[in-house]
Amino acid sequence: MTIHSQEIQNFDYNAPKMSEHLWMYEGVTEYFANLFQVNQGLITEDAFYTRMSEKIDQSKTLNDTMPFTTMSANVLVAPYKDQYLNVYQKGALIGMCLDIIIRENSHGQRGILDLMQKLSNEYGVLKAFNDKELFAKITELTYPEVGEFLKTYVSGTTPIPYENYLARVGITNSVKKVPGNVFAKDNTRYITINRATKEIIVVPNIELNEFYTALGLKGGDVLMSIDNKSYSLDNIYDLISESQNWKENSPIIVKIKRDGKEQMLKGFIKLPYEEKVSRQATDATKTTLKEAWLKG
Repeated sequence: MTIHSQEIQNFDYNAPKMSEHLWMYEGVTEYFANLFQVNQGLITEDAFYTRMSEKIDQSKTLNDTMPFTTMSANVLVAPYKDQYLNVYQKGALIGMCLDIIIRENSHGQRGILDLMQKLSNEYGVLKAFNDKELFAKITELTYPEVGEFLKTYVSGTTPIPYENYLARVGITNSVKKVPGNVFAKDNTRYITINRATKEIIVVPNIELNEFYTALGLKGGDVLMSIDNKSYSLDNIYDLISESQNWKENSPIIVKIKRDGKEQMLKGFIKLPYEEKVSRQATDATKTTLKEAWLKG
């Protein structure tokens, strides 16, 4: 079943915001907005996995044990209103997991879009549903496992084990080393500014990363120019932006001022690397189900 963008508008997405089911109105719409793009070839599978991974990471910065139904029903008041962003993160991920469960149980023949169409036929835009009865209706239209998921992870306090559901379609975690930021890592900043002179200075008395040690840069050095382009407070964001395009082992010339004396440091770029978890399709035995999920 190919996804058409109009199909996700058929259900009553104008329901009151004080419903327990914002995950369905807003979250599922957000999920379909991303699934539609990979379904239609507008983005790659890897790009889709990256987007879902970012939602997983962002959702975990919010309250991952707050029952989603409780948050949705009370979203206009504290402390629940502070969690509203999670509708577009965890709400979308709830839609993703339900889609995978339905795909697996139907051997790839149906997904959450099929569920939304059945709900649309059942309720449409004129007939309202009772919040307390919706889970039972969804379970009736799908599978018992769907009902258990909703009870445990949507109305319950248990965080969703996303890896378990992604593994069903062959998506697993892998760790790879990726280039990090030359000028910062987590809460550590390797450069600072002298506001009086607008000079960019290597922070003293900290352990510097490979970029600095390979060139012989030291704490307290003033960065005057790189590859003959001068830098200061006025264009520091240009420096940070341009550093994102630096390549490992490319030649580089850095003009510095150390102890009041200017000097040139010549060498090769050594980027700091850090481990990052990525999600990729690695289980070939799940390819058929994965294709039904993304392209069916």
